[in-house]
Amino acid sequence: MTQAISAPAARFGEWRIVGPICAAHFVSHYYMIVLAPLFAFIKADYGVSYTDLGLALTVFNVVSAALQTPAGFLVDHIVLIAGVAVQSHFGWRGAFVGAAILGAIVLALLIFQWPGQAELAPQKHRAAPKAAHGSDDEASWRLLLSPPIMLNLGFFILIAIMNSLATFLVVASGALYGTPDTLANVALTGLLSMNAVGVLVGGFLASRTTRHATVAALSLALAGIATLLMGIVGHSAAVLITMSSLSGLFAGVVSPSRDMLVRSVTPPGAFGRVFGFVSSGFNIGSMIAPMIYGLLMDHGQPRAVFLIAAACSILSIGTVVFGISGRSQEKR
Repeated sequence: MTQAISAPAARFGEWRIVGPICAAHFVSHYYMIVLAPLFAFIKADYGVSYTDLGLALTVFNVVSAALQTPAGFLVDHIVLIAGVAVQSHFGWRGAFVGAAILGAIVLALLIFQWPGQAELAPQKHRAAPKAAHGSDDEASWRLLLSPPIMLNLGFFILIAIMNSLATFLVVASGALYGTPDTLANVALTGLLSMNAVGVLVGGFLASRTTRHATVAALSLALAGIATLLMGIVGHSAAVLITMSSLSGLFAGVVSPSRDMLVRSVTPPGAFGRVFGFVSSGFNIGSMIAPMIYGLLMDHGQPRAVFLIAAACSILSIGTVVFGISGRSQEKR
């Protein structure tokens, strides 16, 4: 009877922690992608170039990257369619005001719903013992700069450059094929929606196999092929939507296996700092990609946006393969 009562209570406690984290993560990603369907409107309103807009995204990611690794040390233990409709009735400024209101609502939920210290107290005994203070920082940086971790950093950089395609997909497909904004946003929504589905599928696979490198490599290859086809034969609406959806799906499948690969090269008690470090590669890649893609768009090369994204997906396979083999050699 006690177990029957405590199990639902434990699940409720888990949801009280997981729920706010998911909400905050949702808002974080919403802020990252809300600009994509509004690029053309902002460009026309301000009279700026795509390079200028890319620079704004670069600055955003510079700030984020600067804070990513310190945060890792400290903690070591259908949206787009609606956005285009916020544009129709309130203009692109209304879309950003709505995003700000959403952030404020989620912040309030985090403040009032986050479990208290008493509820989190039973977790304290799980904390890993601290290393000697004199050598801790040096050992930490030696770990972060080791070949397997640096290869994982490279993986995150390449994936970020590939994923930045989402920001330019609408304007690139419009410039390349004359795709209407509404149709291009359907393709973008398909990419992002299927990406979420891919994460779920990838989680299922990651929990049932230890061949995470194989899953990641195969998914990256398929995502790269789908992205390549978007830039070559995406003039058909059906092909563009199908290929963008498949690109998002396979890129999503990579994510859980990617996390397992990072864990496999991380010593016990260091996952927070390692993941904080390697995931800063997302910010580094996101600093580089907007400037590259913006320059390509301003110089009349929209097809190259798709080709570079596809190339990054294929190149990242090497970081997966050599990252794992490098760790295997270290263990010997």
